Amino acid sequence: MRTFPRVIELLQKELEKTGSVNRIVSRTGLNHNTITSYLSGRSEPTQDSLEKIARAYGRRISWLRGDSDTEPTNKALLDLSELSPPKRQLWDCIAAMTDEKAENLLRILQP
Repeated sequence: MRTFPRVIELLQKELEKTGSVNRIVSRTGLNHNTITSYLSGRSEPTQDSLEKIARAYGRRISWLRGDSDTEPTNKALLDLSELSPPKRQLWDCIAAMTDEKAENLLRILQP
């Protein structure tokens, strides 16, 4: 299978903007070979890869696949590119948590 056109478009825009595949690698957590194979359209992203790309760029997986034309209306709420590395790491941990663990963490953090 081939890479979804919107994934290629999104990654190409990021490459043009930053000039570096390494920036995409650090932003998504995917390896260099994976990113270059997506950019060239040689392979279809796995569900895990789609989730990482969607989270990194504030998109929906359905949009990346081309199943939906609806993009997020407030990208500022979803764009994680402005987070510092520690805040990004914290965000990734929270995003992977179950609701129960998130509720427990909130109880600990709230005064």
